[in-house]
Amino acid sequence: MAGIMMSPKEPAPTAHNGEAAQAFHHALLQTPPAAAQRALTLQTLMGEWAMRTGGTATKALTLAPFSFDPQVMTELVQLQSAIAQRLQAQQQVWVQQWSGWLQERGQVRRANTVSKLVEQEFDLLARFVLLLSDQMLDLVTLQENVEVNGSYWVQQVLEAKVDGVG
Repeated sequence: MAGIMMSPKEPAPTAHNGEAAQAFHHALLQTPPAAAQRALTLQTLMGEWAMRTGGTATKALTLAPFSFDPQVMTELVQLQSAIAQRLQAQQQVWVQQWSGWLQERGQVRRANTVSKLVEQEFDLLARFVLLLSDQMLDLVTLQENVEVNGSYWVQQVLEAKVDGVG
């Protein structure tokens, strides 16, 4: 990558170019703050999640009279077992991924320039962050699947009990 060569005789580029600065300022004023947008999105999603979780919990409490029903208990244990198996499978993949990252970390070649060293270190850092990001996504996806499947199961049990089928 070619670098910009500056001499002491040439002034450094500035951000005070009249029209460019005005255009930049105008664009900033037109753009809603990204952090506020993200916070609003997070607040909305967390509120929706809390409502769904609360609704499912309320429905699950109505299952208490059926807690001694062998079919209900069997289905609950099967649901919990499926969750545990999924989490265990995710953990096995994560251990493999981290082992690969550690091996790669140990095999970094000796850099002969600062730029190569920086490139190698930031590549490893980027892969580290990607592994963490993927793991968080895996956990959140599992959590959402558990919520959806749990809610569906509770609804099905309640409907069966109300209809007198169970």
